[in-house]
Amino acid sequence: MLFLYLSSLEREEEKIKLEAVYEEYIDYFISYSMTFVKDLSKAEEAVHEAFLYVLEKKRSYLKIEEEEFIKIMLTIIRGKSIDQLRRESRFVDASIEEVEKHTVLKNPIEDQYEERETIELLKKYLKTLDQISYQILIFRYKDKMTYREIGALLNMQTKTVEMRLYRAKEKIRNKMKEEGIIYE
Repeated sequence: MLFLYLSSLEREEEKIKLEAVYEEYIDYFISYSMTFVKDLSKAEEAVHEAFLYVLEKKRSYLKIEEEEFIKIMLTIIRGKSIDQLRRESRFVDASIEEVEKHTVLKNPIEDQYEERETIELLKKYLKTLDQISYQILIFRYKDKMTYREIGALLNMQTKTVEMRLYRAKEKIRNKMKEEGIIYE
C-alpha cells in the first residue's frame, strides 16, 4: 500500500516524509483506529483512507511539520474510523455523537500522545524556574517528600518551602495560561 501512496507524489522530499511517517506510525495509527472500530481490517481500511485523503489534499498537509502532521492524521483517522462505523447498518442514520457513544470514550493512544506533549511542555516550563524552586518541585512531587523534609534538606523554614512551591506552580500555571494550554 505504501508504494501506491508514494507513486502519487511528484517531489522526492514529499515521498521521503510520507514514507518515514508511514513506517514509523502505521501500527500506532491502526491501534488508534481499533479503539473506534474494534476490527483490524476496518481499522486498516480507515488508516489507508486517511492516507489517501492526505494525498488528495497534499498541498495542505505535506508541508506541515511532522508533529503537527501526526496530530492531523489522528484527527483524520478518527473521522475515517467513525465513517467505517457509520457504514454498518446499525449506524447508517446515526449522528457522529451517537456513533461516538459506541466507541471507547477514553482513547488511550490519543491520551498517550497528549500526555507526552504535556510532559514536554512541563519540562520547558520547569527550565524557567530558579534552581531551588525546581528542586523543591522535584522533592515534593517526584520524591514525595513532605514540606518539613524538604525544609530540613534545604535548610529552610517549612513555610518558606510552601511559599516557594506555591510560587513555582503559579509561574508554570501562568505560562500555560499565556500559551492557551489551560483556561481559568
